[in-house]
Amino acid sequence: MGSLDDTRACGRRVLQSVTMDGGATDPRALVDALIAMPVDLDLHTTLVRIVEAATSLTDASYGALGVLDRDGELADFITVGVDDETRSSIGPLPRGHGLLALLHLAPGPVRLDQLSAHQDFVGYPVHHPEMTSFLGLEVRVHGQVFGNLYITDKRGGQPFTVDDERMLQAFATGAGFVIENARFYELSEARARWLEASAAITRSLVGQDLALAFQQVADLAREVSGATTACLALLVDDETLEVRVVSGPSNWSRGSEPVLVAGSIAGVALRSREALVIPDVAEHDAVPRLLHAIGRPATGPAAFLPLWTPEGNAGLLLLAWDRVGSASFNSFDLDLASGFAEQAALALEVSRVRSADERRSLSEDRDRIARDLHDVVIQRLFAIGMQLDHAATVMDPGPLADLMSNAVDELDVSIKDIRTSIFKLQNAESGSLRAGVLKLVEEYTPILGFAPSVVVRGPIDQSASASCRGDVLAVLREALSNIARHAKASSAEVSVEVTATHLRVVVCDDGCGLPDERSESGLSNARERAQARHGELQLSRVQPSGTRFDWVVTLD
Repeated sequence: MGSLDDTRACGRRVLQSVTMDGGATDPRALVDALIAMPVDLDLHTTLVRIVEAATSLTDASYGALGVLDRDGELADFITVGVDDETRSSIGPLPRGHGLLALLHLAPGPVRLDQLSAHQDFVGYPVHHPEMTSFLGLEVRVHGQVFGNLYITDKRGGQPFTVDDERMLQAFATGAGFVIENARFYELSEARARWLEASAAITRSLVGQDLALAFQQVADLAREVSGATTACLALLVDDETLEVRVVSGPSNWSRGSEPVLVAGSIAGVALRSREALVIPDVAEHDAVPRLLHAIGRPATGPAAFLPLWTPEGNAGLLLLAWDRVGSASFNSFDLDLASGFAEQAALALEVSRVRSADERRSLSEDRDRIARDLHDVVIQRLFAIGMQLDHAATVMDPGPLADLMSNAVDELDVSIKDIRTSIFKLQNAESGSLRAGVLKLVEEYTPILGFAPSVVVRGPIDQSASASCRGDVLAVLREALSNIARHAKASSAEVSVEVTATHLRVVVCDDGCGLPDERSESGLSNARERAQARHGELQLSRVQPSGTRFDWVVTLD
């Protein structure tokens, strides 16, 4: 498979057919062209060399090969004779209309002396070179149309001849064998790379931190697919995706706003549970929201691969390329990448369950330590304090009595500190809203560059319902994200307070204040959450500088 002998054998078969049919000007040149095809079996390189050989055989100035996808749409367009600057200035891929679509209807090759005079000619794009003579035909692999080969402008201003047509037909037959060989080899190599990546994820996710696991999935997907950027986004709820990691160049920050699923390309992929590929996002009505969220260019191909398990959707793996019209993602790659995404989703779910088990075990250890501190250590310290206090009262006043009284005071302080430690141990991994607020602020500390102060007043864990807790953490995340993205602050204060009837979240910073023009997408969500609970959100400037985020709702 893939040897020079295979190509020579192919050339001999084509030579026999040309000799039998007759009419080809130089069959030996045809065989030499086939033997000169690269044996490294890189499909894209092979296709470029095929177009180069076709133009050389027919003495043409320009050549192109339009590669079709599984739906018969133009997936790639390889050109020869046009420099990179001109190709870039022409713009996006042709859509396969006009003369390019004529080959689908014609029973055989199409040969024209003046292509602009044909009734199906629809004109040139801006910066496209003028062309005269035209010769085009289908390239088939295993009887199926792989693509269309076009050559134009025979040198010397002459039209293409019948001999040119015969030569190109014979060459296309031989090229089909070469493409089949290269495609089969590339498919095998791609399958091996994706399977190796899937196995690597399964091996490495055992006992690994979830954040590192997410990053590894994105890194491997980008490396194997050849994408410029890979992004892993997980479902927060049925309506929202949250970007967890990005691999490759990006303007994304961890404070980025969540991506709404409804009406988005990501939503279509998630609902269908099938991979979705966009040849060029620049031709879409709207820039895909997930690309916008990570700061990627609004041009080039993109693939949306759903991550799902038998339990349901988990999220989405996005792959994006900067090159328009690149052959970076072939149709068979799509199936392999989808399999990788499924395997990654299962591996991440296993890792998540194991992490939950480890957290549960850690929580049990913390509870045991907290009980021991409360039932043993505090009781002993309390007993010692009582003994010292009694001794101090019965002895004569003096330095020794003062020392014992001070020791009793220090023991009281130590008992309070231990009680605080017990509280933290008992609430570190629970559904406590107080613990959730502290954990969220801690999460944003490295992003902000400073640790916000936190004040919690009232019995918030007892007063706030589970749904209300979710809203509190969501709006607090939005407030901290805005500080990270826009405020340029050096300090911030977070206050969560509950009264008999209301719950209030206040976040103040000393940053540059509210911008005159700002996006309200995340703030709109916070307002809607407040209104749903018969409350409101108020934003105001504080002196001498900064912003006050005041969210208050009625308790259930």
